Amino acid sequence: NWPSSRVLDRLGSISSVEFDSDDNMFVFQRGQTRWSPDSFDENNRYTKESLGPIEDHTILIFDRKSPSGNPSLELGNNLFYMPHGLTVDKMGNLWLTDVALHQVFKYDMKTNKIILTLGERFKPGNDESHFCKPTDVAVAQNGDFFVADGYCNSRIMKFNSTGHFQAEFGAIRKNGKSLTLNIPHALTLSESRDELCVADRENARIICYKAGLKNKAELGSFSRGMQLQNRPFDIDLAKDKIFTILLNSKTKSGAPTSHVMSYDYDTLETIATIPGPTNIGFGDAHTLAVSPSTDLMLIGSLHKFCANYRCLFPRNIWLYEL
Repeated sequence: NWPSSRVLDRLGSISSVEFDSDDNMFVFQRGQTRWSPDSFDENNRYTKESLGPIEDHTILIFDRKSPSGNPSLELGNNLFYMPHGLTVDKMGNLWLTDVALHQVFKYDMKTNKIILTLGERFKPGNDESHFCKPTDVAVAQNGDFFVADGYCNSRIMKFNSTGHFQAEFGAIRKNGKSLTLNIPHALTLSESRDELCVADRENARIICYKAGLKNKAELGSFSRGMQLQNRPFDIDLAKDKIFTILLNSKTKSGAPTSHVMSYDYDTLETIATIPGPTNIGFGDAHTLAVSPSTDLMLIGSLHKFCANYRCLFPRNIWLYEL
């Protein structure tokens, strides 16, 4: 019964889900906007700027303690054009990416204002001050942060807490190397191991780089990796011990299908598989998050569907007790 039928009816494509330190749930959704083949031109510029930003509230926040299934707070109307990544840092700030705007935002929940903007509005680029469809952000406790940039540049960029560029790594080079990225789609950070792990989507693998938080000289150097059978769309790290990975593929008929796998962080041995509610799993699922208490998992998909013929409200979001 979660979320409420009223919320399910309003939800558009879900690009990102997240928990804060109190296990409250955050959903970043696209309202009536859809990413279609004509959304971007050959230069990666968004073609539908004239339609204006999404009028709906794109950020929905659910209080874990409330059983109603309705959001306790709704934000982000008339701000975003094509939401993608949402991260909650240790201070409760939201870090958001918009692939149409080619920008990254830091949103202060205390003042309900954007307090940092990186990238130039609607202008893709590949230098130190531009992004091209950035996908995700990972934030360290000291405020330094990493941006997965993204669909075009396939690189990881590191910034200090005030937003000054420090370094980049993982970008595809002309001579090509086996450790270069091909659409870094999601990030997760282990500060105790000083590792930044990347869902390297089109290479169907997880790559962990040294984050350089303990030793700056190691920033961007390869730490370890894991080849997968399917493309990873999202990745999370629970209690610094368990990788949870959302894997996406297609059936023989071409329908999108997805499932969740969890692995021991140290040995990379499989712990569990969650196949999803139907024969196509979670459909074209795009995002997942595991709560800090590790007893809840949230999964969001780009399109709604019914799990059985008795379904009254098609859904594209699922909350699991682990």
